Amino acid sequence: MTEKNVSATVTSKNQVTIPKTVRDVLDIREHDKIVFVLSENGEVIVKREQAKDIWELAREQVAQYGSINTSEMDWGPDVGNEVID
Repeated sequence: MTEKNVSATVTSKNQVTIPKTVRDVLDIREHDKIVFVLSENGEVIVKREQAKDIWELAREQVAQYGSINTSEMDWGPDVGNEVID
């Protein structure tokens, strides 16, 4: 790919709209995440974060919440009827 300069302006709220040319090259769409890679020489590389596959998401959910085979917490024996005044 030929090197091409594309610019954008920083707003008063320190926000930048990613130019369409860059969005097209990186195939960035709504709700995609981007990554800024900072080098020691002051250059910044912008990348589109690769989406996780469904099985990776499922493994993360199992690690955090357990699976259908995870037993429920034992709260102990029931204490009887609850009386509300």
